[in-house]
Amino acid sequence: AMIPARRVLVEAAALNQQLGHESLGFLSETHGFLPLQPPRLALPASHAAWDEAAAALPEMFRTLTLRRQLDRLPILSAAADALPEADLYRAAAILGIFAHAYHYVESTPYAGTPDTILRPWAELSHRLHRPAPHLSFIDLNIYNWRLIDPARPDPLRMENLRLLIPIVGNEDERRFQCTPIEMVARFTPVLGAMVRAQEAVHRDDPQALITELLLITQAFQALTHTSLMKVNPNAHHPLYVDPVVWGKTVAPLATPYQATKEIPGPSGTAIPSFTLSDIFFGRTGFATMVGHETERTRAWFPPHWQAFLKAAEQISVPNFVQRVGDPTLAGVYQQAMDAYAGETGLLGRHRLKAYGFLDLSFKAGRSRTLGGFVGGFDDRLWDRMDDQLEIARLERYTRYPQTCHFVRVQRVEPLAGPGAPPVSRVVLDTHGAGPHYQPGDRCAILPENSHALVDHTLAALHATGDEPIPLTAAWRAAIGLRDGYQAARIISLRTLLTFGRIRPVSRSAAKTLHALTNDETLHQIIEARAEDQWELWDLLARLAERGFNPKRLWKAEPGEREHIARLVAPETFRMYSISSDPATEPAGELHLTVGHLRYRTPATEVSRAADRTGAASSFLARLIASPADSNRRLSIKIIHPPRFDLPADPRSPVVLFAGGTGISPFRGMLLARAAQPAGGENWLFYGARTEAEIYYRDDWARLAAAGRLELRVALSRQGARQHLDAAILAPENAERLWALAQSGAHFYVCGRTGFAKTIMQAMQTLLARYGGAEAAPGLFFRLVGEDRYRQEIFTTYPGAQFDTAQHYDASAIVTYNHPQTGYRLIISGRVYDVSEFGQMHPGGFKIIQSYAGLDATFAYQKVQHDVNPEVDSLLGMFEIGAVRRLNFGAAWGAAVTPAGVQFVSLADLYAAWLRCLYAVVEMENALLNDYSIRAEQVTYDEVRGAAHPSLYRAQLLLQTHERFLRDYVSKSTGPVLDQLWALTSGLCSDQH
Repeated sequence: AMIPARRVLVEAAALNQQLGHESLGFLSETHGFLPLQPPRLALPASHAAWDEAAAALPEMFRTLTLRRQLDRLPILSAAADALPEADLYRAAAILGIFAHAYHYVESTPYAGTPDTILRPWAELSHRLHRPAPHLSFIDLNIYNWRLIDPARPDPLRMENLRLLIPIVGNEDERRFQCTPIEMVARFTPVLGAMVRAQEAVHRDDPQALITELLLITQAFQALTHTSLMKVNPNAHHPLYVDPVVWGKTVAPLATPYQATKEIPGPSGTAIPSFTLSDIFFGRTGFATMVGHETERTRAWFPPHWQAFLKAAEQISVPNFVQRVGDPTLAGVYQQAMDAYAGETGLLGRHRLKAYGFLDLSFKAGRSRTLGGFVGGFDDRLWDRMDDQLEIARLERYTRYPQTCHFVRVQRVEPLAGPGAPPVSRVVLDTHGAGPHYQPGDRCAILPENSHALVDHTLAALHATGDEPIPLTAAWRAAIGLRDGYQAARIISLRTLLTFGRIRPVSRSAAKTLHALTNDETLHQIIEARAEDQWELWDLLARLAERGFNPKRLWKAEPGEREHIARLVAPETFRMYSISSDPATEPAGELHLTVGHLRYRTPATEVSRAADRTGAASSFLARLIASPADSNRRLSIKIIHPPRFDLPADPRSPVVLFAGGTGISPFRGMLLARAAQPAGGENWLFYGARTEAEIYYRDDWARLAAAGRLELRVALSRQGARQHLDAAILAPENAERLWALAQSGAHFYVCGRTGFAKTIMQAMQTLLARYGGAEAAPGLFFRLVGEDRYRQEIFTTYPGAQFDTAQHYDASAIVTYNHPQTGYRLIISGRVYDVSEFGQMHPGGFKIIQSYAGLDATFAYQKVQHDVNPEVDSLLGMFEIGAVRRLNFGAAWGAAVTPAGVQFVSLADLYAAWLRCLYAVVEMENALLNDYSIRAEQVTYDEVRGAAHPSLYRAQLLLQTHERFLRDYVSKSTGPVLDQLWALTSGLCSDQH
């Protein structure tokens, strides 16, 4: 017997074929949620007036004549005797778009949507089994495309699509609206795989289920790293989508305008692919705003979709995985779920991309999302929506918590020669754990603290380690990632310290301890941002000398601020590039190249002289060195970086620049390239200090002898003493590199921040030499924007902030938010010159400009860049100093305010002034981005930089003027100015 989902799939396809149309919903294994035949290009002659008006929409927008022309439409019938079933979807798309365009085209009010639209729209909605007329995702995307080249392989790709019914007609609209069409098309094999996976569960076949889960994982990775990336906010990318133009033109047009909140919008919650994926992976939580919207939107789906989704609920794949208890199956399932809902999966990457688009579009005047969530600049809806997207992502793990692959260290092999710092190849035994990876991927390892460090900390806490510690919600989630602790709610203090971040001390922990102790030395440490110079045990020992009782921390009740589980956060993953190629290594092996981090903190007023070691590298070393630990299983995750995989075309040349252990990902990549028949050229520029630090030399010799590798080595402390930048610019190499760049080669850089900066400067010099000094910056930024210059940058300990030579006042930084001054910003007390970085940033220059001159720490941490080495290390290339910390002491004054007399410290007054200053600068940045549409293509016939705007663009600019006076000044800056004025004008003490 067929399982329920298969039955609905078969019966829906048969019924659609019998009826000769798909008005009950597109559903088939061959086309998924897309129509079997391309959307109709025209309606019957009786309804040609709708087709003609639809074709004229962009012109009507450009000239602001849309309302007048749609008012003159004849009232045409959409009843069954007037319009055939096969034409319903095209007619519904046209009328839905008409209704929204009529509402949004002009800012002036109107009497109401004319009957020429409303009457037939209502008839169509009834015939399509919709609760009410609305612009659906089907109308806007699934049935709103035509192929440019029908003969092209895999034709449903954004580059090969045009909108059937463009509204504004600009490229931003086409690219943004056609990308979801491609994503639904790419989801088609997933739909079939999910049905077959349920069939495997039905016949109790774990191996068949593994096969389908692997297919699902690969498909989600393609959706995430190929399709999603095509909505690209980097202006140097060939598929550039300007977030400001999108936010002012495309985004509002699809937003529900009806007074009732029940009308769903064509947002991501209306995409059936996500609903099916939620069902397949067992989502049960829908408590967020986004979750509510997901449930509500499902009721508006066509009948076939609703029946199929209900049938898919009848068989639970995750329940089967849990019941079988096979670690390989569990690992493969977890990797498939993470590819969908993980931090670096489809939903996590979508959230990251959405933040920049929402930030810029709402600052540019957008006031409502497609899902109907309302807010403005002063509401900071982009931050609220980001919170909701993250909570909704985590809802997918409510019933089946996220976990890891648990593997053992198989062996550790020294790679460095005599006299060189220790570097090892760490081979992980992944048999039965289920991880799958490809060249360029990363392995995230969850480290543990050493017994010695934990013993030091227990001594400082005056504890034995056996004390039971109730866990916070954050700890309960984190402990599930540890082997054998998945259901723990209470753990011993020793276990908490083993798995917790106790080296170095986090800033939040230091501030908590200061709040408990009011210790002046700790205050100085925090002001100097020197908390990372301390480990928890020696900071507690220092506080105990001044009378603090550390026992308070582990004796505190759950929920109290000083509770040890709130003070000590769970450890975070450390990223390592994978050095192996799964196709050429023995099955069940994963190789890492690991250096051993050692550094010394200096003796100063705010730090103690001590030797320190890295958490993860020392953890891996201990697993082999200690017989007691050698059989331990460690927690790992496989991370697929969005911009560090091999070219899709194996014929494309690749050029690799490696510094030291930066060779790690290139070994697997070169082994994979060597195994590809008819592969392109492979160049490796390897920088090391001595020959003893050339790792994997046997592999390079073998590949070079086989003619599959051009190797260039630069030794900086041996022989001729050459640095890699000099090797790059040597005439015989530079000329060839220029030719490779011209022929479409992909360039990869892996190494520490300083190394990456040196390579970047060398490449810029090379481009200036052969391409001309004026053209060189554009050539380089285009390499980055086209994803042909890719970087895997890592940092070691960066040094204490108080050692930074250059300090800047915050009031000086705010002036760097303009092309004439350049762009700077502050993150966690450090100052960065982002003038060049903004052009390289994957999120585009405009999101960098949005925060230029400001302390961008909150936004930076909001999108988790601070724990993402992909961006955090890249930003480190542009660090120029630190913010000067001001010490106001205890100076204060009394202020007479509307609330009465207030005692105001000079530090509080400074903070209020700084908030006001930042509010003004952020407003200025928003206006600069807002007015940037003067140089962009807004309507279909405009070109970037056009001197004479269309009427539509002129209207948008006028709206910007009005909003500046109405919202920015009165709502955003006004309250801050009022607060500052009340404090300063009322001060009556000469102490200020």
